[in-house]
Amino acid sequence: MRMTADEFNRQHGKGLPVPTTVMGRPVRAKLTPSGPTATHANAIRAWKKRHESRPLERDVQAGIVEYFRLQHVPVMVTSQRRASGVTLGMPDLYVYVADGLWIGLEVKRDEQAARESTSPEQRALADAGCIGIVWTVEMAARVWVNARNQRRKA
Repeated sequence: MRMTADEFNRQHGKGLPVPTTVMGRPVRAKLTPSGPTATHANAIRAWKKRHESRPLERDVQAGIVEYFRLQHVPVMVTSQRRASGVTLGMPDLYVYVADGLWIGLEVKRDEQAARESTSPEQRALADAGCIGIVWTVEMAARVWVNARNQRRKA
C-alpha cells in the first residue's frame, strides 16, 4: 500500500528516511510534509505514473512493422533520421495494399498524442483519406484492411 509523506511521518516520526528509487537506483530521501525533498519525491512518482502507462511511439511503430512483416506485407519506414520540415505531413510508414497502392500510416504513442501532436498537414491528409493516424497495431491493421477492401471494390 502506498502512503503519502504526511501519512508516513505521522506513523514513524517526522523526517525519518524513506527508501525510494530515482532512475532505477535506490535512494534514501527524507520526506517531510513540506519541503524540497517531499516535493521532489512526489514529482518523481507523478512522472513515473504518467509515463509508465504510455508506450513510446517507436515501440508502437515497431509492433506495427513487425505485424505487417509477419503478414508478408511490404512496409517502408520513413521516420528514421528525417530532417525536420523537409516534407510536411509525411507519414511514418507506408504499407503496401495491392496493385501498386500504398497507404500511409502516421504512428502516435496513444490517443492523447494523436490529438495533441498531429500536425495540420497530417490532419488534412487524414481527413482526405490519404493516411491513417494510428496508435495500436489493431488500428493499423483495420486501416490496411479497409484500404485493401476499397481497392478490391474499385
